[in-house]
Amino acid sequence: MKPKLYLDTSIPSAYYDNSKPIRQLITQKWFENDAKNYDLYISTLTMVEIEKTPDEIRKNDIKQLIKDNNCKLLGRKKKAIGLSNEYILKGAIPNNEIEDALHIAIATVNSIPLLASWNFKHIVSVNPIRKIHEINKKFSYPFIEIGTLELYGGAKYGGKTYLGCSLIFGDALLYPETQYFIARQTLADLRKFTIPSIHERFQHWGLEIEKYARFNGRRTEQEPMSINLISRVGNGLFYINPDSSLEIRKHQ
Repeated sequence: MKPKLYLDTSIPSAYYDNSKPIRQLITQKWFENDAKNYDLYISTLTMVEIEKTPDEIRKNDIKQLIKDNNCKLLGRKKKAIGLSNEYILKGAIPNNEIEDALHIAIATVNSIPLLASWNFKHIVSVNPIRKIHEINKKFSYPFIEIGTLELYGGAKYGGKTYLGCSLIFGDALLYPETQYFIARQTLADLRKFTIPSIHERFQHWGLEIEKYARFNGRRTEQEPMSINLISRVGNGLFYINPDSSLEIRKHQ
């Protein structure tokens, strides 16, 4: 049996959005090669949002993409509306972003264990995910995995470093007392790819990295090419070396 995966509106829309070429490439390659590995679900909310697309050709292309990939349609149950209100009430999702809360709630009440989104601001972000898990647990709903298409097979088409940083730092912020290890072939790779990806990840989460992290690059190419990543979220937090020292401090 294939795993069930809910797609919010940002996923099919990204297929035709050439303003973000890397995201578009990942999305296109994912639909071509990986979508068949999942039972795909969307909702009536998705269709309503797609109808708002001003470009008629693009709107029809998105609809055809959904049809071609046999996406099953879910309605807005009363339970989903109630759960989305809880997300907003508890601060998981801003009160002016009811549609984002509804996407997550619809997937949750329909027992869809996986959700894909390119919405970094309100869905694929540490604080919303943490609060959503807490709320779902309180109301006895199952755990839902939330991530971009990179998490569901799209990383091989680009953005692997970004995905790795997302998973490691996301877990570290969600789960205190966790430990991680990152290694790159050269120190230059750490500086060129890993450190910028950490900054980019925090930016997409809407977190000011200066409030969480401090970098101190001190090592040379002759020293070990690795990063030791140790999280102490509850006590004071995070450092990496030898390329840099990243100390994550508790957010004030």
